[in-house]
Amino acid sequence: MPADDLAAWIEELRRRLDAGELADVPPIDLGNGLTLSHVERAVRRMLADVEMFRAMDPAERALPHFRARREFLADNLRLLRDRLDG
Repeated sequence: MPADDLAAWIEELRRRLDAGELADVPPIDLGNGLTLSHVERAVRRMLADVEMFRAMDPAERALPHFRARREFLADNLRLLRDRLDG
């Protein structure tokens, strides 16, 4: 993930998920053609992807298709942050 404060926010998101704070959040339109219809489930999947990328070998993570997927995930996490905290 990029070096901005996204990593700290991801830890906060994980805490909110564990506390059940996302269970009743209505659908969120990220504004990029993607709507999270079940926010809690979508966040679980996004965080699982974060962990998958963290566990990858750096050389594999740097491959173009994985780099593009990581950037897409980071962009969506930033959009989610804006919608949840904005």
